[in-house]
Amino acid sequence: MSDTTGYVLTIAGHDPSGGAGILADVRAIESLGSRALSVCTALTYQTENSCRGYRSVSLSDLRQQLLPLFENYPIKAVKIGLFPCIYDLCETLRLIRGALGVVPVVWDPVLKTSSGYIFHDLISESELKTILSHCTVATPNREEVALLSRMSCPDKSAERLSQHAPILLKGGHDQGDMVVDKLYDKELVEVFRSKRFRGVSVHGSGCVHSSALATYLACGDSLLDASKKAFSYMQQLFGFHNGEDFELPEPLSMRAPLV
Repeated sequence: MSDTTGYVLTIAGHDPSGGAGILADVRAIESLGSRALSVCTALTYQTENSCRGYRSVSLSDLRQQLLPLFENYPIKAVKIGLFPCIYDLCETLRLIRGALGVVPVVWDPVLKTSSGYIFHDLISESELKTILSHCTVATPNREEVALLSRMSCPDKSAERLSQHAPILLKGGHDQGDMVVDKLYDKELVEVFRSKRFRGVSVHGSGCVHSSALATYLACGDSLLDASKKAFSYMQQLFGFHNGEDFELPEPLSMRAPLV
């Protein structure tokens, strides 16, 4: 294609209510002025309040969705969400590396829905190392990071996992007056703080956050700068939907092109 504009690819589940999954991802990516591509990993039967189940898309069908995108679009970053089958996730990451080389890959480890439906119990240590070795950053919340590492302390869990890939530990599901996110990169820790907006649904917030992060990385920002901007983006969205004096984030296209 003659179009050289960068694209952000989301590979995730479909939420028919639109609050999470690929629909939420596409809205976030395009709200920042980038172009979104999407591949569906699972059909879920859910709303923001409940999930009744899901049906996985086969690895063969995942490949059939991905290959034409790899061949026709300049993909600058990839966001990965729900993968009910961990083997399929590992194979897809290998496929991405083989087709695109080293592009930013953001993994949002969706282990269960915000309404409590569990997709995964445990991921083996060898599987987790394989996944992280292909990722630029993983973005678990505090419950997810503890499940991934099988440790009770989220901060120690994130520190341990960051030996394999940077971990952006999200605090949006906590209950304190402040939202505190932490970026762990081996021995380095960066902390982002903002006031918490009450009464705003967190359904799909992890999807949106990781998609914004992938979009900023696609634009060429460092991981630290992209993390700061994605955190600010989320606070702007929560503030706007909470009825406070916040403007929606300015699209990236108004500031710098994706090249």
